[in-house]
Amino acid sequence: MHSPSELNIVLLGRSGDGKSSTKNTILGEKSAQVWSSATSLVNQVKAQNLQGKTLRIVETPGLFDTSRTKEEFQQEVEKCITHCVPGLHAFIIILKVGRYTAQEARILDEIKELFGEDVLKYAVVLFTNGDQLEDGQTIEEFVQQGVALQELVDKCRGRVHVIDNKYWKQQQDGYRSNRVQVEKLLKTLEEMVKESRGQYYSKEMLQAVKKMRRSLKLIRLFENVTHVVKKYTQGKGWAAVMLASVLLVGVYFRHTFCLPATLDPHQFAYRSNRSTEDAISTALHTALTHLDCQNSYVRMLFIDFSSAFNTVIPSMLISKLNHLGISTSLCNWILDFLTNRPQILVNFYRCTIESILTNCISVWYGSCCAADRKALQRVVKTAQCITGTDLPTIEDIYYKRCMGRARNIIKDVTHPNHRLFSLLPSGRRYRSLRSRTSRLRKSFFPEAVILMNATQSL
Repeated sequence: MHSPSELNIVLLGRSGDGKSSTKNTILGEKSAQVWSSATSLVNQVKAQNLQGKTLRIVETPGLFDTSRTKEEFQQEVEKCITHCVPGLHAFIIILKVGRYTAQEARILDEIKELFGEDVLKYAVVLFTNGDQLEDGQTIEEFVQQGVALQELVDKCRGRVHVIDNKYWKQQQDGYRSNRVQVEKLLKTLEEMVKESRGQYYSKEMLQAVKKMRRSLKLIRLFENVTHVVKKYTQGKGWAAVMLASVLLVGVYFRHTFCLPATLDPHQFAYRSNRSTEDAISTALHTALTHLDCQNSYVRMLFIDFSSAFNTVIPSMLISKLNHLGISTSLCNWILDFLTNRPQILVNFYRCTIESILTNCISVWYGSCCAADRKALQRVVKTAQCITGTDLPTIEDIYYKRCMGRARNIIKDVTHPNHRLFSLLPSGRRYRSLRSRTSRLRKSFFPEAVILMNATQSL
């Protein structure tokens, strides 16, 4: 591959390690500023023609700088990439010759967190204060004295150089010459670009890292909230799941998260227009259709994850959620949900008793005998006496759920059971599903077709 005509470089390092003077040493003191912003995280982008190449150098503020968040840092670097077409060719990690402290040891982790693991393919280590080297000592020999330093350079594939922005300016020849060292640095950068076949660190790569950071923060938040809720609800499960889910939904609107389009069509969790009822109905329909044939059998494995109900102490829970950094508005919403709700008895009935009675009702209610249906309805009548309000019957809920699920499946051509709702040539009614046994006939899909046809006739 031919030598690149442009090099876009980012300088990374702590404040005071010599990024500004390094930029001027590489470009020369009379360099032209092509873009800067007083309010921007990126202080400067400078450009200069050097040895027939256009060099653009982006100087960033110090790592571990608390005046800006990592998200703001990434956002400004993303803006810089648009000014450095097509992208960034190299990241130069600036360190001082001297004692290697614990903070320097964290530099690599900080850079990888900001830019991702792929950043090391484009990284070069550059030491300043080269005059601190012992007489006759090379930078490679200095690096070998420390295990941590050697590991850092090895992860950057051995690319290491040294300059001295103060004492090596006048030297024209020899190892301790900025001119010689800058030439070596530029040669290393050219070779690195050739090895990568012209690839560069792009805006899309940075956006992928940002998305991953958001996902990790979301996961950590969910784990922390679940831990606190479990602790203050005596370890019982339902409140932990309910409240953690509420918080996760609240955070969802602030974080982009999408499932891949290549998911199995029978993946029902976390997908639009898919539910537990769909999963059970699909499994039962497959099994019952098979059993409709003579001399056949089906083996099914059921795994039940169940938990007990318990009481939440709202004040203690909200206090801990505030300590976790959950927004005040979201905490108030949860507190309001747990206390002082209007029509509390009706809400309690709907959220607990009715929810239990009608869980996946479209799957099993059609096969219930008359005695079972009466027993279920007696629970509803008792609840009506306690709440003093009219409540929907179990049968009404069943019909409403069946019709709703059927209509949603009909509208969704990607649903795995969409094919079971096939219109007759008239276009007004649906083709009935054949069944030899009452067991299949009373299951959800045949019953749903019958209900849809009955609605069409009205």
